[in-house]
Amino acid sequence: MKNFKRVAATALSAVMALGVMNFTVFAEGKAVAKIGDVEYETLNAAVKEAQKEENKGCTVEVLDDIEENGIAVQDGSEFTIDFNGNTYTIDGTVGSTGTETNGLQLKKGSNITLKDGTIESDTAYVLIQNYCNLTLIDMNLKGGDNCDYVISNNCGDTVISGETNIIAGAGGYAFDLYYWPDGGYGEGVSVTFDEDMTGKVEGKVEYGSDRTATEEDCVDKAKLNIENGTFDIEIKNNLKDEKPSINIKNGTFTTDIEEYLDEDSHLVKDEDGNYVAMDDKAFEESEKTFYINDVDDLELAVKNQADGVTWIFTGEDYEIDSTILITSDIIIEGNGSTIKVRTDISGEPNGSNSAIEIENGANVVINNISIDGNENVKHGINIFTAQGEDKVKVELNGVSIEDCKGYGVVNNASDLTVTDISTSGNGWGGINVDNSKSAGTDGASITINGGKIDEDNSLYFENANAEAGTTIDAVIKDGTFEGNVTVAGNNADVTIEDGKFNGKVEVTEDSNSDLTIENGKFTNDVSEYLDEDSHLVKDEDGNYIAMDEETYEDYLDDNKSHGSSFELEEKENDRKDDDDKDKEEDKKPEEPEEESIFSDVAIDDPNYDAIVKVFEKGWMVGVSDGVFAPNGTLTRGMAATILWNKAGKPEPVNAAPFLDVTADAWYAKAVAWAYEQGIVLGYDAETFGPNDFVTTEQFTIMLDKSEGKTPAPYAGGAPNATRGWVASKIA
Repeated sequence: MKNFKRVAATALSAVMALGVMNFTVFAEGKAVAKIGDVEYETLNAAVKEAQKEENKGCTVEVLDDIEENGIAVQDGSEFTIDFNGNTYTIDGTVGSTGTETNGLQLKKGSNITLKDGTIESDTAYVLIQNYCNLTLIDMNLKGGDNCDYVISNNCGDTVISGETNIIAGAGGYAFDLYYWPDGGYGEGVSVTFDEDMTGKVEGKVEYGSDRTATEEDCVDKAKLNIENGTFDIEIKNNLKDEKPSINIKNGTFTTDIEEYLDEDSHLVKDEDGNYVAMDDKAFEESEKTFYINDVDDLELAVKNQADGVTWIFTGEDYEIDSTILITSDIIIEGNGSTIKVRTDISGEPNGSNSAIEIENGANVVINNISIDGNENVKHGINIFTAQGEDKVKVELNGVSIEDCKGYGVVNNASDLTVTDISTSGNGWGGINVDNSKSAGTDGASITINGGKIDEDNSLYFENANAEAGTTIDAVIKDGTFEGNVTVAGNNADVTIEDGKFNGKVEVTEDSNSDLTIENGKFTNDVSEYLDEDSHLVKDEDGNYIAMDEETYEDYLDDNKSHGSSFELEEKENDRKDDDDKDKEEDKKPEEPEEESIFSDVAIDDPNYDAIVKVFEKGWMVGVSDGVFAPNGTLTRGMAATILWNKAGKPEPVNAAPFLDVTADAWYAKAVAWAYEQGIVLGYDAETFGPNDFVTTEQFTIMLDKSEGKTPAPYAGGAPNATRGWVASKIA
């Protein structure tokens, strides 16, 4: 391919030679370059002088912008051109006989440095044809529309550093590495963007060799090393069977360069979708953030995972065909996205067949993500500590798992904390905690801080490796569990501190595990598992309510004040001895005869409980001592005050704008707050009407707005709201 291009260039150069004559115009005596104190009217003249043996190692200083012919540098030369921020515009080309298409031709055996300037051309086919050891520092190289290669590297070592920018024209090559032994350049070629490179490279990159070289020789003789920089490039590998010798340690890329990544470097995707390569030092100094927009990004993140990285999901759905295997300490920010198992997953790690597998001592936090098993996977998340490995530690926050064949979550010999978890439709149940025989011997633990597990089998604790002395430690702090909670196996210690349990909660007969219940609501009699300091009562629906001492005392006080929905027959605690039972029976209060707290509200009044509740909470008060006036009507000022009380009496930002609401009025702050919140408006900008009566429909609209609901449109014609009716609405 390269030879073809050079033949085509020969024809082009012939046409240019016939049609173009180059002239350089200078003001008389004006110098554009110098070597030491000697000045030159053209850069060509200065470079010609620099190639002399006596000037070897000199620096050509450019004094002004230049527009002149290209430069051919003979072999064995050694000098630096310091452009001093100036631009060299090449308007005529040079080269070997028949290929005079180069802006600069730098021959083999030379050592050339170009620094601090711009080189551009609209005529050159190759801006820099390089066969020597070339160093570029803070250079801008711009290929024009006619430029196919900005830099063509056929021999020697090229080092690119500083703020060097190599910008190809549309469809052009920024640079190439072309091993060309047939052209007399068997020594090989290399290009290195060193660690100080801060510029940008845009265009295609070609890697290959002539037809006389084997692919193995090309890999050995043509080497590209990228240690830093920003690259908008497309790598064209002309080798068919061999991987090119390209090694990337650091840099930012618009395309996936994983196959060329240094073995000691890391790869992440940034917020803009770029691929960022980092060596260990750069990685430790970075934010360690991997943005995942699609399933390809997810696969890349899994392959390049490293301790301390945060995965940030930016898409909605990610359809996977294989297990997401996590073995590093990472944080996953799901942002409400969903992982969907698209095809049947089989033969995955440890036979778990899980959507997510976490192992190898990893510490993982997963936030706000859903897993849809589509009945194509056994478990949603499998957490596995293998024999002899460090214990896996996982936090699941706001994670939802549905439609897996097995469990939503399996915890094998690992430490797990879940908060606001949701599972449903999983064939075996919600969460399984186990120390399988193949798992580690340090035991498993789980803490559940709330959520809803809507499964026939909500929680299942087993210890298949109990003979090794392992334990299961479980604490259920809160949550709703629609199905059974079963403690099986041996050496499990399960404590229920609170929660709602709509299935059977039990320890199996063949288990020596321990279950302790402190608080919670249960559908079955759990007295045998009751903590020795807790109490058990039944409510009017037949549920068993466990209460610790503090909760129980509050319950008794509430019952004394205005009754309770609980039956006062307390269940015996089977764990207490007979003396404790007697003491509890002695302390058990007799049910008092209840009297109404208001003389004008009978106990059997349908609104009595609501009136008592709003009075005790301070949302409404009586019209006088012991008098509530349940049939009394409500004004707009009263309505605002009641809703303000219910909201906790928040301080308004500004005073009410209405002329009929004075600052010292008892309802002033309530009206101001209700107006700011959009709960109730005035009749106009100056009038609120605090003493006008409120209808039931109007108050319903105000209440809905205060609770963030969308009220029905006001139709009018409803009766005036009474105090008893209002109490029933807000209680």
